[in-house]
Order: sequence, then C-alpha cells, then structure tokens
Amino acid sequence: MFVRTAGPRDLERVPFVAEGQSTHARFLALVGIIFFASGAAYFLALSALMVNLILGIVLVNLSAAGQAVRSTLRDTERPMTIVLFVIAGALVRPAPVLSVAIGFFAFIVLRALGSMLAARITALRTALRPDLHRGFVAQSAVVVAMAVTFRIVVEGELVDVAYIVILLSVVFHGLLGPRLLRGLLADAGGLMVREDVEPPVGPAPESGAAEVS
Repeated sequence: MFVRTAGPRDLERVPFVAEGQSTHARFLALVGIIFFASGAAYFLALSALMVNLILGIVLVNLSAAGQAVRSTLRDTERPMTIVLFVIAGALVRPAPVLSVAIGFFAFIVLRALGSMLAARITALRTALRPDLHRGFVAQSAVVVAMAVTFRIVVEGELVDVAYIVILLSVVFHGLLGPRLLRGLLADAGGLMVREDVEPPVGPAPESGAAEVS
C-alpha cells in the first residue's frame, strides 16, 4: 500500500480562497485569514482595521476568486454585524454615570455642529443643499469596529467612558438617522409623503379575490 504525499503542484491546486469553493468553505477560509492578519497586526502594534482594509483590497481586486470573495462578504455582512455588536456589548465595563452623560451630550452636540458646518461649507457656491448633514447622521458598523479595536488595545477609565459614549452615540444616531434622512428626501422632492392617506391596516387583499356586497 503506497501513500502519496502532497507536492507543490497539489498545494497550488487547493488554495485557501479558490474560485470553485463552496460558500461555507470560502467563509471559513476568510475568517481564518482575517484572524491571522488581525493577530499579526496586534503583535506588530499596527492598526488591525488598516491591515484588514489592505487585505480586502488584495483579496477582492488581485485574487482570481475576487467576485466570489465579494459575494461571500456581502452575504455574511448582516450576521457578522450582529456578532460585532454582541462583542461590543460584551466589552462594556462600568463607568461613572455622570462622566458618561457629560461625554455623550458633548459628543452629540459637537458632532451635530461639525456636520452642519461641513455641509454649509460644502454647499458654498454650488447647487447643493446646505442641510445635507441630515442625510449623514447615522453611523455604520465601522464605528463600532473602531471602538472595539480601541477598547481592546488601550486600557483606562477614560477609555471605558469613551467606549460607552461611542456605543450610545451609534444607537442614538441609528434611531434618529432614518427620520432625518426621510425628511431630507421629502424636502428635496425625492420622496413623496402624503399625510392625508392612512396606511392600510391588516394584510393586503389578494388579487382576484371575489368582492362581497
């Protein structure tokens, strides 16, 4: 009985991210690559977000399976976002309530003033609306990822306060952002809002159903 060992050509035929792989196998390979890159970045005192950003550029644009990697990342975006928020909640440590409240309100006010000023400066001598900041209120999961990275690398009481403030800001702006964006689209004419029509209550009637007199 002879046992054939894998040679260099066999390894070339079975890369970590191949074009003919299944979605689950490709996802596991991506998770391993991301974990290895993040660990190396932490060991070398580099930004894990920057390292993974470069990794994503290389995998999607320079790999033969770039489109497959893109589709895998797109399909797993929502589940991984939920996992990210669970990890973010698990890293919360108790902090002084007064410091958190002051930091939260100060951050909300400063962010709003900065967004308004930036929107007005951008709209100078252009056809853009000066209130475009209403469409950029919500914060993405990238902010949570940056906060988690900052929380893992840096320790201290001020870090605990800043971390909670960032998470509260993400939740607050996530609730406020869609309403402001809807108002901006309605004011700009991109969304028709009819207040005289009430939404139907209950399930929509099926097409072709018989009318009852």
